[in-house]
Amino acid sequence: MAKERLVWADSLKGWLMILVIIGHAIQSLLLDGCNDNHVWNLIYSFHMPAFMAVSGWLAFRGISTCKLVNYNWGGVFKWL
Repeated sequence: MAKERLVWADSLKGWLMILVIIGHAIQSLLLDGCNDNHVWNLIYSFHMPAFMAVSGWLAFRGISTCKLVNYNWGGVFKWL
């Protein structure tokens, strides 16, 4: 059974994608001067880590159970 989509998480990912586009637009306009732009520095300080965190959290939500199986050669995660 598929889990219900979270509107706030989808919206947040959409806004982070828009920030990627804005950051790339600023970078293409200013070329080497983008490091002096405060907006560009602000966007690039958090947009990709935030996108990865939200995406990872949503992917983790989709995993139903995880159990550690101990073999002779060490532990392995077995997804059920």
